[in-house]
Amino acid sequence: MDITMLLAIPFIFAAIACGVSFAKKPKVGGAVATLGVFITLVMMFYLPLTPAYGLATTQISQLVAMTVLIIGVLASLCSVSYMTDAKARFYPLLLVFIGGTLGLVLSQNIMMLYLFLEVATLSSTVLIAHEGKDSYGNKGRTVDAATKYAFLNVMASVLALIGLILIYQQANSFDLKAIATAMAGAPKNLTYLISILLLIGLGTKGGLVPLHAWLPDAYGEAPTPVTIMLAGAMTEVALYALAVMLYAVIPAFSVVQYFILLMAVLTIAVGSLLMFTEKDLKKLLAYSSIEQSGLIIFGIALMSPLAMVGGVFQMVNHMLMKSLLFICAGAIIFTVGTKKIDELSGLAKRMPVVAVGFIIGFLAIAGVPPFNGFQSEYMILQAAFNAGLGWLAAIAVVSTFPMFAMYLIVMQKIFFEGAKEGAERIKVPAVFTVSIIILSLACIVIGLYPELITKLITGSLIGGT
Repeated sequence: MDITMLLAIPFIFAAIACGVSFAKKPKVGGAVATLGVFITLVMMFYLPLTPAYGLATTQISQLVAMTVLIIGVLASLCSVSYMTDAKARFYPLLLVFIGGTLGLVLSQNIMMLYLFLEVATLSSTVLIAHEGKDSYGNKGRTVDAATKYAFLNVMASVLALIGLILIYQQANSFDLKAIATAMAGAPKNLTYLISILLLIGLGTKGGLVPLHAWLPDAYGEAPTPVTIMLAGAMTEVALYALAVMLYAVIPAFSVVQYFILLMAVLTIAVGSLLMFTEKDLKKLLAYSSIEQSGLIIFGIALMSPLAMVGGVFQMVNHMLMKSLLFICAGAIIFTVGTKKIDELSGLAKRMPVVAVGFIIGFLAIAGVPPFNGFQSEYMILQAAFNAGLGWLAAIAVVSTFPMFAMYLIVMQKIFFEGAKEGAERIKVPAVFTVSIIILSLACIVIGLYPELITKLITGSLIGGT
């Protein structure tokens, strides 16, 4: 099957959803969106894909793409219950957003990669501002969050584009394999300049410190199904794009990589510490995403085979773990009606599935065995020690302690503090419950059998080699 036909499916269903949504049938629009993403996932899983027009699959890109689609199915499914008054543009843009992230991951051409990244960025900007007000009815907060997101990401896009133009001038090609060959002989100063431009441009979209200012507001104010896609797909595919470009541009370990590693550790520390400043559940989880972005880039920037496996594995794991946590948060917000941590308590007995799912997500993201996060984090730390950077890995590990402590405090407050015997159960929509169970099982099964994922992370990020 031609890969362009696969990629066209989300956009075709976006057109269908557009007609349905403008007929003022939001639930049908949600069903159309879920069906479109599910069909794309099934076809990608079962059908061989023929490269075309700069699009191709590697084993790594196919794994990341399938994870994006799994998250897309769950986000679309949850939106059917959550977005009861969705505007006509919501589902078409959600499908365009998913299509953009999918196209980016499948691109082996830097301009195609850039164009799909911008499609995802533009569509997600409108989705962040979709409701026009926050969960408490305060007007303008979602618009303000979307404006900050757009402003910082436009600047990031310009810098990334300058970097890509410089790459083209050196390689005379947009193909990643040709670029990797050409950049091996590039002047060091040019390599450093391009690396910094890409790091700032794509690192902003990936939420790396100090380029993270948009992320807490965007995650916190966007409708929860959009937050699931932002946290479970958008940030990760931006980091995936950064990883692909760094592997193409940097031929050997250099001063640039030391800079990226230090930036990654700073991101881990800042994201972890800033969790203590937050009283909003979604924004607290957003700071946790910043911490995880640092860990992913720390692994990838080591640029050894083990580190690449660990970094990509951590990327996939984070997509699953953070989607689980945000779906749990969405279930709480939807049923209880608040995202303020101080207003939540005693939910373990009233929402047991949500409580168990949140605890599993926390243990996984904290790297506690036997959950999936432990396996990938262990690989990254092992790769750092093998590279003689055990001291830096130790700093990174210590920097995660505030995150671990804050999760414990929040779980105690939300789920166990003030719990009452015989408290009435809160009815959680079935789509949330099913999504939580699926992702919880994924975190457990992958943790027990990591080879299910690691055996797929073989070869290269570039060109199917």
